[in-house]
Amino acid sequence: MEIYLVTGNMNKKEEFLKMMDEELNVEFVNINLEEIQAQDIVEINEHKVKTAYNILKKQDNNKNKKRYVITDDTGLFISKLNNFPGPYIKWMQKALGSKGIADVVSRLDDNTCHAICTYSVYDGKDVHSFKGITNGKIVEPRGNNKFGW
Repeated sequence: MEIYLVTGNMNKKEEFLKMMDEELNVEFVNINLEEIQAQDIVEINEHKVKTAYNILKKQDNNKNKKRYVITDDTGLFISKLNNFPGPYIKWMQKALGSKGIADVVSRLDDNTCHAICTYSVYDGKDVHSFKGITNGKIVEPRGNNKFGW
């Protein structure tokens, strides 16, 4: 059995390793996956994990090998913007940066938001997805956050 975590983000890899049992052998792979355009972050991540699984299976000579593939996705949902950017936070972050996002939200009368992080695991038959939600507020950037927001 092989376990793959699909990410190109070294910070996510380090975070994952801190939480893992040292006895588990997890292979980290960087696959550039196109994401479907959808509002539902779980739907996006489940599509992503199935795509990654199929790519890894095609690359392996042993098609019958038992493998688990894990992907994650994160969204930022700003209350006063009708939960925008949601799953499109990567593009908003790239365009505006943390300071720009904080500037936009500072013009609103409500700076509340929530972040959703999803992990999906796929074994070629069943997808299992897990979702965590953190409530918060958008404030001016502080410190040196590795993740950007």
